[in-house]
Amino acid sequence: MLRIGFAITGAVIGYSVAVCLGFAFHNASTASFAAVSGILATVCLVMHWKAYRHRVADYLGLLRVLSAVGALFAFLGVAAMVTFIAVAASNQQRLKAHDDGYYLTSIWCFMTLKWGLLMFHYSRQYRTIFCEGSPRPEQAGLIDNKS
Repeated sequence: MLRIGFAITGAVIGYSVAVCLGFAFHNASTASFAAVSGILATVCLVMHWKAYRHRVADYLGLLRVLSAVGALFAFLGVAAMVTFIAVAASNQQRLKAHDDGYYLTSIWCFMTLKWGLLMFHYSRQYRTIFCEGSPRPEQAGLIDNKS
């Protein structure tokens, strides 16, 4: 349940920051990466919910695709983060939220990296647990037996 809570928090914060920075501060690059981060958190939320309800076995083929997509967004997050930090440093920019705040954008590139890595990790973990039958979901700590 903790994973579900973290994924809900990530999705809500990602979408909230995207709306706030997109409309109020006119920072399109930060809003875009915040929205992508929210989408990746939502995908992680759906994966956790399916695992909690024992429905992951119905989507084992999709887990391989989600693993590749997670790795792709993790790579794009690293590349974009390094790029935005380099551009901000070369422009001698300070931390600012409006217009073209590149340091703030690099923070949301890191959040995209984080959710991409988590999507990659959890899709591989759920595929291993439910497909190959390595530890049972109860033994892996995915399902709470107390309820």
